[in-house]
Amino acid sequence: MGFSWGQVSMEYILKMNPDLILTELAPEVFQKDPFFGRLAAARKKQVYQIDVNTFSRPGPRLIEALKDLASLQEKTF
Repeated sequence: MGFSWGQVSMEYILKMNPDLILTELAPEVFQKDPFFGRLAAARKKQVYQIDVNTFSRPGPRLIEALKDLASLQEKTF
């Protein structure tokens, strides 16, 4: 049983211009990148690094993912 992930184009990301980004990359990568640096989330320093394994695998780790999101929510909202 495998999972497939959807893909979005760079144009779509730019059009949506997210206010917050969760990524496995360091936030500095987004802020320094010529493309991603234009996004509202990068300009406002609302890019957060997450452990992709915690978020992408079903099972007990999802509890940790929810705790991480709750902690992030307290910091950002």
